[in-house]
This record gives sequence, C-alpha cells and structure tokens, in this order.
Amino acid sequence: LVSSHQDQYVPFHSARIEVSPLATHDEMGSAQQEMVHNILFPLLTNSCQTELRIYNIVHQFQTTDVDVLVGRAGHVALLDSELCLEMLVQTCLYRFFQT
Repeated sequence: LVSSHQDQYVPFHSARIEVSPLATHDEMGSAQQEMVHNILFPLLTNSCQTELRIYNIVHQFQTTDVDVLVGRAGHVALLDSELCLEMLVQTCLYRFFQT
C-alpha cells in the first residue's frame, strides 16, 4: 500500500486501509470498520502467507502552485515521478527477494 499525507484527494487512512480515528465518533464508523475488516481479513488469514507492506511517500515540491494547495500534486506525484516509482519498485523487489 502506498500513501501520502500530501494527497488531499484520497484520505490517508483510506489509502492505507485503516479505520479513521474519527470513525468511533461517526455514525458511519461501524460501516468503515466492517469494510476494513472485509478487505484485510482474507489477506491476513490466507494460507499463502500474504505480506502487507505500507509505504508513506513524502514529496518535496519546488513550487507552491494550485495543485499543491488543493492536494492534487500529492495525489499524482508518484505517477509523475519516474525516479520515485523506480525507487519504490526496487525497494519492493529487494524486500521480496531478501525473504
């Protein structure tokens, strides 16, 4: 899973498949907890030993334009940055073959 605090389009907890800290105070909290459980439970109980890794990406933007202010830049920065994608893939491959 890949997430970024700078992404204002997708909530941070949603990108990480986590329950929002506000879910306990919200009328939709139980629905959110059920969704997270339904997504993660099959992965964590699978006999093929699924390993779930979470990466938090922090981008350094050179300008403060409208895209940065509204969170769009954080949402698409990983796809726009060939170097960032390459580093992510190499990290994942290294950890995959290390185990």
